[in-house]
Amino acid sequence: MGIFTKYDGASTRFAVVGGLISGLVFGVAMTLLLRRIHYLTKQALGETPVAVRRAAYRALRHGARRPTDPEVRAAAIKLAQHQLAMLLRWRIAALLLWGFLLAINVFLLTQEVSLWRILQLALNLFLIGQQLYRPKFLRSRIALLQSA
Repeated sequence: MGIFTKYDGASTRFAVVGGLISGLVFGVAMTLLLRRIHYLTKQALGETPVAVRRAAYRALRHGARRPTDPEVRAAAIKLAQHQLAMLLRWRIAALLLWGFLLAINVFLLTQEVSLWRILQLALNLFLIGQQLYRPKFLRSRIALLQSA
């Protein structure tokens, strides 16, 4: 984000090639990460049918509603517990990373006010907020889904 930009007197080719290489590395890394997350989630849900899995995702997202089907409720509980475990496993590292990026963006924003820096700042604050809010949400959903 903003590493490869064209400055006065710099080569446009350098900025384009650097951006393409960075995008390729980022794309490969995210593909591998998301495939791993999908595999682990599928493994956590076991042999759950696709329709039940989709209903479990919906049940986990929606606020005070609780599914009436016990199979969907059980799958939603497994899914929430799996998401909570994955989130807590990487919580400290994620908070350190996003805190570091937030500090860098605040410093760079003091050097040069840019709409992109403000957008990056907002994104980092959102990601930190999600990291702090999501475990509470998942715990409350698990409690709601487990209540009879």
